Amino acid sequence: MKDKEFIKNRGLYFGIYLSIFPFFYFLFDNNLSLNIFKLVFWVLWIIGVFYLLYIFGKEYRNNYNLFNFKQVFTLLYKISLRGLLILFVIEIILWKGLFEERYISLQTSLMQPSLNGIESIKSELKKDSADKIIGIEEYQEKLEKLEKYKTDINDQWKDGVKITYFIKILIGRLFLFIFINLILAFFLRKKIVI
Repeated sequence: MKDKEFIKNRGLYFGIYLSIFPFFYFLFDNNLSLNIFKLVFWVLWIIGVFYLLYIFGKEYRNNYNLFNFKQVFTLLYKISLRGLLILFVIEIILWKGLFEERYISLQTSLMQPSLNGIESIKSELKKDSADKIIGIEEYQEKLEKLEKYKTDINDQWKDGVKITYFIKILIGRLFLFIFINLILAFFLRKKIVI
């Protein structure tokens, strides 16, 4: 019973930490650069994730003489799962329910550099084709792929934010946390001392 309570409480704390970032996302305007986005929402996020999970695992480990790799990984993954489910629900409430248009606007502004990059790639392709560096067929093929990519970016939010979008993100995060928890489990396990 003590173990379940520990996992439930730490999962709640972890979910609250993860849920801070969707709220901070709305503090930025549409001029948010991709570099600042990566710094704030990836670097700080990953540092906090590793730190919190390490502290939770270390706190739990200190109560046991034997704490093998499987136990550590299972504990951390259960905490992570609870935290990610809380984040999942918060994101749906915020981004689908309350502020869908604002979220689409922010996402579109983040993708704008990619769209601008497509135009510069097109001009480079045209130049390479004119200089006979690439053939006409290859030029047409690459141009079609770029146009398809541009269309996919522009049409991504045409029907609004869908629940399947959040499910895809959740699945990706669950796989990411497998690797994070494997790394942390390696460092937090206790070796058997005879």
